[in-house]
Amino acid sequence: MAFFLLGSVRIDEARVIEVAPRRVRVAFTADCDRPESCAGCTACARSPRVPKVTVPSPDTSRFTPGQAVRVARFAANQALAAFVIFGIPLACALGAAFLAGWAAGRGAQSQAAAVASLFGMAAGFAIAAFIDRLVRIAYPPRIVHDPVGSDVT
Repeated sequence: MAFFLLGSVRIDEARVIEVAPRRVRVAFTADCDRPESCAGCTACARSPRVPKVTVPSPDTSRFTPGQAVRVARFAANQALAAFVIFGIPLACALGAAFLAGWAAGRGAQSQAAAVASLFGMAAGFAIAAFIDRLVRIAYPPRIVHDPVGSDVT
């Protein structure tokens, strides 16, 4: 898919904070000063400042809380992500208002244009949410390096 234009896949260090059947929850950039100073206490799981993600995994038996892993995740290009989130809904709202005003024959002053702009904005947000969903399906987070030190395929 052409989602590579929206960002790239990057690999980050993380700590396992929770293990459940078929999924592992990890925390990125723990509160520790350095990754070497992490004691594996999983205190980072309680911090709202630490980003966390749930990674699907068919075999969770090799993971335990506190273990270091490397996780591949999609990192969005901030400028293009802002365009998707704000630009598409705005363009849809303006386009709908213009078309409704043109169809009503009174330009942007008509009530039809105002109502159409609201529906256009809603449609734009739906399109942005759909694009987000496609990106999440195409690039789910995955553990690429397990705690034992072997690569995961």
